[in-house]
Amino acid sequence: MDGNVELGEGAGPTRGPSRGDTYSDTSGKLWSVYLTEADKKDKALAENWKGDTEGILIFTGLFASTVAAFIIESYKRLSSDSSAATILLLNQISQQLAALSNGTQISPPSLYNDSSFRPTSSAIRVNILWFLSLTLSLMCALAATLMQQWARRYLQLAQAQTTLYKRARTRAYLFEGVQTFRLSQAIEAVPALLHVAVFFFFAGLVDFLFSIDTTVAHAVLGVICFCGGTYILLTFLPNVRPNCPYRTPFSRDSLKYLLVLPTAPVLLGFYCWRRVSHSAQSDMILTRLSLFVESLLWTMHEATRARQENIDRKALQHSWVPHLWN
Repeated sequence: MDGNVELGEGAGPTRGPSRGDTYSDTSGKLWSVYLTEADKKDKALAENWKGDTEGILIFTGLFASTVAAFIIESYKRLSSDSSAATILLLNQISQQLAALSNGTQISPPSLYNDSSFRPTSSAIRVNILWFLSLTLSLMCALAATLMQQWARRYLQLAQAQTTLYKRARTRAYLFEGVQTFRLSQAIEAVPALLHVAVFFFFAGLVDFLFSIDTTVAHAVLGVICFCGGTYILLTFLPNVRPNCPYRTPFSRDSLKYLLVLPTAPVLLGFYCWRRVSHSAQSDMILTRLSLFVESLLWTMHEATRARQENIDRKALQHSWVPHLWN
């Protein structure tokens, strides 16, 4: 007979707990322990998400207002100056008045035409960089707002059920989605995008200053180069010293970028060549390059895992113990 059927005196057969019924007290304690630890992890994860997104929103507000103030002055260089037309018309009027007072005749003035105006290449570059910077910063603010809503929704859905085992299973299902769709990595990518916006702004600032005064431009360029060199150093330093606390949003995959990005132009060139000439040799070369890039990505993944194991191994060495008590 079915193991869930029990026969008692004077009573008909009764079934054990079905799929929708609650679990016994023993399993309830198990789910309670799981939910206690899961809630701690979820709260810590939500606090990290909240701290990152709030910092992004604050910095984005200040940065976007700064970029907008510069754009107000730079976009005027893309069109003809209306004050120049006013000066030209006043000059023509003064010439006509002077000719009338002397009794001479002058040829009628030509109409002002600004169709021949062309913005300088520097003005075009500066506005491209600054508008890209403003667009990326606003996209970061929007992404941070959305991620705050996603984090709140995750916590609400994870704690919506009242039954312990239903709540535990719901939380496990939602957490699997967080890991599958890499929500934590997406939140970490937003500061990287914001840093790119800052780089665009500085590049446009240097170009803008060179069109005004080279002395000021060289001074600002020197400071930017120094800070940029420090930024690059902090990006790669954690790959040399794993316990280094200084890092940037690009530090985790910096070596991967260093190895894979130089191959991107080569892959693009061979892809365009393959579109033009459909030969077996081009297909073979492109396949080998693709395998080379995949092997680099696999190598960097294994190197990252080995680095984490190295950190764990060094943290457990006895030579570190005396430093903990100093």
